[in-house]
This record gives sequence, C-alpha cells and structure tokens, in this order.
Amino acid sequence: MAIDKRLSSFDARLSLVEILHREFKSLRESLEFSQQQVETLAAENASLRDSVKSLTENVTHLNEENKKIKETVIDLQARSMRDNLVFSGIPESAEEDAEATVKSFIKTYLKLPEDTVENICFERVHRLGAKKPGTPRPRPIVAKFGYFKQKEQVKSRGRELKGTDFSVNDQFPKEILELRKVLFPIRRSLIQKGSRAVIAVDRLYVDGRLYRDLSTTPRFVTWNVNGAGSREKRLKIFSQLKKLQADVVLLQETHRPATTTDELKTTEFPNVFSACYNSRQRGVAILIHKNVNFTVLNTVIDPEGRFLILKLSIFNEKLCIVSVYGPNVDDPSFFHVLFTALSEHLDCALVLGGDLNFGLNKEMDRLSTAGTQRNWESTNIVKQYMSDYGLCDAWRSFHPNSREYTFFSHVHHSYSRLDYFLVSSSLLSDISDTVIHPTAVSDHAPISLTLVNKKATPPSKNWRFNTSLLKDEDFIKYFKKEWALYLDYNDLPGTSASVLWEAGKAVMRGRIISFSSHKKKRENKCIQELEETIKSLEEAYVSFQEQEMLNKIRQAKLELNEIINKKTRLKMKLTSFLII
Repeated sequence: MAIDKRLSSFDARLSLVEILHREFKSLRESLEFSQQQVETLAAENASLRDSVKSLTENVTHLNEENKKIKETVIDLQARSMRDNLVFSGIPESAEEDAEATVKSFIKTYLKLPEDTVENICFERVHRLGAKKPGTPRPRPIVAKFGYFKQKEQVKSRGRELKGTDFSVNDQFPKEILELRKVLFPIRRSLIQKGSRAVIAVDRLYVDGRLYRDLSTTPRFVTWNVNGAGSREKRLKIFSQLKKLQADVVLLQETHRPATTTDELKTTEFPNVFSACYNSRQRGVAILIHKNVNFTVLNTVIDPEGRFLILKLSIFNEKLCIVSVYGPNVDDPSFFHVLFTALSEHLDCALVLGGDLNFGLNKEMDRLSTAGTQRNWESTNIVKQYMSDYGLCDAWRSFHPNSREYTFFSHVHHSYSRLDYFLVSSSLLSDISDTVIHPTAVSDHAPISLTLVNKKATPPSKNWRFNTSLLKDEDFIKYFKKEWALYLDYNDLPGTSASVLWEAGKAVMRGRIISFSSHKKKRENKCIQELEETIKSLEEAYVSFQEQEMLNKIRQAKLELNEIINKKTRLKMKLTSFLII
C-alpha cells in the first residue's frame, strides 16, 4: 500500500515535470521566435537606418549641387552685367530716347567732352521695370556699354554727382546686392575707426585683407622659420604669412635674443609674444594680427626658448595657444615639463602648434631610403598626454591615409612630418581643413588650420612705378612703342605741350599698369606651377624614391626660391616696410 502511494506520488511528480518541460519548451520556442523577430526588426532597422543615411547623403549632395548651380547662375548673371551701369534719378518722359537721355546726362552732369560722349558705343539702353502709375520717382536706366574701358571711364566720373540726387553704379544680381547692403554698414564703421575699407563686388577688404568675421573664422599658421635674423628673411616670412591669410601665427626657431624681439613686429602683426634663447638657436613666438581683438589672461615663457603658452580671451572665448620647438634628441623630460605646465590651463580649448622634431606615426609620418626609423620614448609620452588631455592631431584627422611631409633631411635623405597642430577634440568639428603648404623660405613647410577658407587677391588703390622695369628689355621696347603711338595720335598742331605731357602721363601710367599686371600674372602662375610641381614630385618620390625625382625636387625648390628672392628684393626697394 505504501509502495503504491509512493509510486502514485512519483507518477504525479513525473507528470508535473513533463508539464513543466513542455511549458519550458514552449517558452523557449517563444523566446527563440521573439529573438528571431528582434533580429529581423534589427536587420530591418539597420536597413532603414542605411536608407535614411543614404537619403541624407543624397539630400546633402543635391543641396551642394543646387548651391553650386545657384552660384554658377549668379556668376553668369554678374558676368553678363559686367559692362552695365545703372543711372538713377534721371527724369523720365513719355517718348524719350533712353540712349540719347543717357548721353545728354553724361555730357551735362559727368562733364565728359562732347566728342568723347558721341564716340561711346551702347549695345542696349532701357529703363528698368514697368512704369507704375502715380509714382513720381523715375525708373533707373540700365546701359550696356560696347566697350568696357568706356564704361569704366563714365563710372569714374561718378564723383561729379556728389551732393546731387543722381547716381551711377555697376549693375549686380539681386543676391549680390543683398550682400552689399550688409557690407556697407560694416565698411562705414571700419572707416570711422581709421581702417581703409573697400567693397569689391560682394567682398569687403580691410587694409588690403579680405574681411572675415574673426569671432567665428580665425586662421592659425604654425611654421619653423629656421631663423628670422635678417630684415630680408623677415620680409620673406611676412610675405608668405600674408599670402596664407594668417590671423594667429606660431613661429619656431626665431633665433632672436630677448633684446631684439621687437624686430618681429610689423604694421600687420603688432602683437608679438616671444620665448627667446639666443641669436643662433631656438626661440618661439606667437604673433596676432592687428584686426584680432584679444585680452591676455596668462603667459608661461620657457627660459630655454622652447615653448610659449599664451592664455587669451579671443574669438569670444577663452583659448590656450602654445608654440613649441621640441629638442632634436630624445628628451622625455622636456615633454613632461611642457605638459605639466599645460595642466594648469585645461579649463579651455587648446591649440598647440610647432615642430616636435619627431613623427607621431613612424609608419605614416616618415619616409627614409635608409629604412631605419627612430623609436623615441618621447613619442609614446606625447601620445599618452594627448590621450589624457583630449588632444588630437588635426592634420591626420582630416587626412587619415595621406602621406605628406613638412621637412626633408638632406643628410639622411628622408622626409618627415615633424610639424603639428595638436588641438582639443572639442575644436575638431569647428575646423574646415588643415593644409601642409609647399616648402619655401625655410627648410620646413608651414601648416595652416582654418575654420573658413576664403582666398582672394584684393585690389590696390595706390600705384608706384616699379623701378625694376627699367632693367627689363621687354618693358623698354613696349614703353617706347606705346609712347610713339601716343605721340602719333595726339601730338597735333594746336595741342599745348603741357596738356600733351599731362595726358601722356595718365595714358602711359595705364600702359605700365597693364604691362606690370600681365608680368605679375605670369610670375604668380610660375610660382603656382612650381609649387604644384614640388608637391606632385614629392608625392611621386614617396612611392618610387628615385634619385632623379629628388634632383628635380631640389631644382624646382631652387627656382621657386629664386623667384621669391627676386620679389623680396624688389619689395625692399619699393616699400617703406619697417620692422621696428
């Protein structure tokens, strides 16, 4: 009886186990099904995410294409209006001849000689828009000139209209007009502050530099200049910095003792901060352009002339700027000292630029025919501090797979990227690009770090005769020919000698400007071609490492430096450039 009860109890428990097993199996199958559903949904979600990403990229691409098309259309409109002038304020009559009205206006108000006016060739002249009943204000007249020089001649007489209700202006597309409306108040404010401000189409130039809102668009340049002792060398340096449109400059190897640091000051860069050593070694500096507003919060100057820390209130925020020249031997203690000094200034973003004297990535940052690589302890120390302080290599972040170098060692026949911008990771999203520029003037290449990259060559309002042209045989022949032509057409009976001379000076000035402009374009094109040649040859040398390529690189650099030296010597003669 007891055995039967136990067997019955065992059977009941066994049945319960079987029931639990079935339920567990069902639950497991349900979980597996749910897992499959989750995986399916995850795959669908990933697919949707990829589709959204693809669509977003397509929209971005289409927006960029649309922007380019709009810019092209505006550019075409501006080009089609290049020979147009808009005459405003001229009274309007019912049956007027617009061309005759404009010619009469030019004679009467712009005071051009009658024979000059009659020779003006118009392609089309008309009033702008439809006439609105009851509107007393006359519609502007648009005149398209047949010859650009005639248009410029009429436009130049616009000063005669000062204080009247009339005006003569270039015609622009409405998009450019809107930009000009924004720029005019800025120009007026800058002129009141004593700056020379000029609007050219849709761009504003201040003291010869393209206007940028420096609170949002600063440009940094770091450069080992290999000495700045002579006036000629400094002039070359500042010519390059002007070309690079630098706002904040970090220099290394200035080779200036403390008593001569003011020699680095110029009218463009009056704000100079230095850590000096002697006239043959080391020395770093930070230069800030005159248009940049800033307040110095703190400075740390290395007595050995290897680093300078400048903490500023600049560009509407606190920023720590550091110029560094690292030892050319493995010296971990130097970098411990440097980063320990920096540890007290980590409450703001950091921009560290300079020559570390080693590459951070021995595989990517050095190319040597010898096949040997330096393995310095300093490299690992700097990388560790970069990780601790949240710093990144700005150039490598934008060019992860590129091989470009800032220094060539003739002794070791090796290329190296020794010069860096190490920046706070928080700044990385604000950088538009960072560029290693061609090597010229120094044995190191300058590097720029840019938030907004705008390049333009502003026009100059002042003219001085380039006396070096007197040694140019082509110019002498050109001048004699043009002067003879001028006399043939203008030295007529009844023409006074004084009028002939004064008019001749104006005409020949225009001819000289034309010749000089053409010559300058040729020289600039030659410089650009040489820089591109050097860059392409260096890229080819990275791949093939042939001695012939190395010889071509040296020859191209010699030719480039010869042109730069020639331009520098000319500037030293022509300008009153003084480094105080």
